[in-house]
Amino acid sequence: MQIDSHPKQFAELFPVETTKGFIIPEYQRRYSWKNEQIEQLFNDIWEEDEGYYIGNLLVTNDPEDKDRPDVIDGQQRLITTSLLLLGIWNKLEIMWRQLSALSGEAQSSDEEQTLNVSKDIKKIGKIQDYILHRLYIFDKDDEPVTPRITPLKEDRDYYNALLSQITDNPQKVSGNRVFNNRYRHICELFNDEEKFPDVSSVDQFYHKLLSTTILQISVTELSDAFSVFSSLNAKGLPLTLVDLLKGQFIGEASRKGIDKSETLEDWDEFVGIFTAKDEDVNVSIVTQFLLNNYDVFESTGTKSITKGKALRLYETVIQDEYRRGSNYLDTLLSRAELFAMITRVDGHHHADGRIDRQLDALKRLDSTQAIPLLLSLFADQKTFGLTNDHVSQILDILIDFYVRRNITLVPKSSNTRSRMLGLVRELTSLAGPRGKAAVNLIASTLKEISSSDSVFLEALKSEGLYDKNAKTARYVLIALERGLTGTSSFDKGHPDNLDELGDNGKPIWTIEHILPEGENLPKWWREMISPDDPDPETAASIQEQYVHLLGNLTLTPYNSEFKQKPFVNAEDSYEDGMESYDKSKRDYRVNGHFVGMRHPFRLNASIPDTANGETIETKTSWTPQDIQRRTEFLANEVVKLFAFPEDVTE
Repeated sequence: MQIDSHPKQFAELFPVETTKGFIIPEYQRRYSWKNEQIEQLFNDIWEEDEGYYIGNLLVTNDPEDKDRPDVIDGQQRLITTSLLLLGIWNKLEIMWRQLSALSGEAQSSDEEQTLNVSKDIKKIGKIQDYILHRLYIFDKDDEPVTPRITPLKEDRDYYNALLSQITDNPQKVSGNRVFNNRYRHICELFNDEEKFPDVSSVDQFYHKLLSTTILQISVTELSDAFSVFSSLNAKGLPLTLVDLLKGQFIGEASRKGIDKSETLEDWDEFVGIFTAKDEDVNVSIVTQFLLNNYDVFESTGTKSITKGKALRLYETVIQDEYRRGSNYLDTLLSRAELFAMITRVDGHHHADGRIDRQLDALKRLDSTQAIPLLLSLFADQKTFGLTNDHVSQILDILIDFYVRRNITLVPKSSNTRSRMLGLVRELTSLAGPRGKAAVNLIASTLKEISSSDSVFLEALKSEGLYDKNAKTARYVLIALERGLTGTSSFDKGHPDNLDELGDNGKPIWTIEHILPEGENLPKWWREMISPDDPDPETAASIQEQYVHLLGNLTLTPYNSEFKQKPFVNAEDSYEDGMESYDKSKRDYRVNGHFVGMRHPFRLNASIPDTANGETIETKTSWTPQDIQRRTEFLANEVVKLFAFPEDVTE
């Protein structure tokens, strides 16, 4: 096996000159990063020092085309960083228009301001030209010919159309919602006026992006690539923050006369909290704990430390603790147990079942920014004068906040964490609120930074819920099923199992799109949603607009069987009394039980237009008007379910 590996700066992967580029081979999956992953990479680049390591890039080299290797691992990060470049170009374009208007004001007589504006305009032009050359391969006449990245066929047209906006020949392509949403989110990140008030701040981020380090690993054979890929994913990289801190603990303890074996035993107990039986240490979650532990208990500010700075900061803490005769590993042990409970590491639970279920809910809602607050609450619960009832009220408030945040995307993740740390500082101050006053402080702060009910409602009614955050969509649907009025389909003989996992470790109940997802809609669906023009392209455009809306979603344990079946099958219809039937979504029946749209869910009661006399048995169509009607109803119910509480009185 011939392997060649070199750390490279991002600028080397997207050089201004040469014909170097990357091809995403057909056996790869499509681009699938979510907003949260993009935002994490963005924040890492923003917060860390230049040269920050962002991961591996595994490629195979074609001897006949060495400048265009196939990407085996790293596609998601590679495409995302190219979209970050495009986002920088777009932000600078907005600034260019603003500065051009400013420079054109005839009444301006400030020579220094005029000179500065002129310099900024020239800087923008230079950076934009570099970005164009980094994203495109140019011909001998210095014309952009093709993007440096060639995505999968299914992604290519839309990716190329996005990039073409910075050329003289912009294209318009519809139909790929993922790329559109992800790029729009990137543009929103750059529209943060606090981070990017001027051209210099954008230029600073641009150069930090160019300086990021990627380990490019090249192999000659595809079989070798998969062996390396498996090894990288199984073993990870050496000398992580966790490894280095282990050495720091051993060294400092030894200098204080503590036996090395004793320190190793304490360390193993500490990392063992995050380690499954017969598995290697989960470096990622230990690192998360260490960063959160420092932010909550060792820092006094509201800005999070970064992985790059954590080692130096922890060195000082460890030295000070051992100097005072304190075994800092013992301190970490107790806090790590709480962190494992909060992040739902297997085997770590809260004694109060109600609180344990709420922590499960927060985990499903991707509430990582709230970890500092939760860690502080559980570590200092008595000091804060909080009963378990108080804690449960706080967790309910956090659930309300995160449902709203995940649907409206307000506030941004970085701002959320900063406010959570701010709450920690207020609670831990000597004059901090206690008991119900602490609960009210948290409630009022989260309500203040959250979207209003009207904004929340509008997002639920007009924007796709599933494609924005599938986990939150599932959580909301389950909450609706439990919270809507009507007779429940669950009873003592059939207990509620909406949160349970199957033998495969995946949820038993999953989201079903009534109007189905997927390309190439069958004729029956095209005619139903676009009767006046059932052309595939027209129907696909309508499908894209409505398919992920709240009103098109329900829950089922038979998602994989439904696929693109018709709502009702007119040619091979269900007949009363049939034990099993699988020809339509409405009448799907297994062993005598309806499991499709006629399953007696409270959620499904809103599928027929009951105000106009429809019942589920008589409903034979599912149209965009139905989706809008049901979305309106369910959206209002969601706002009620996740409304912030009034002041706590007990």
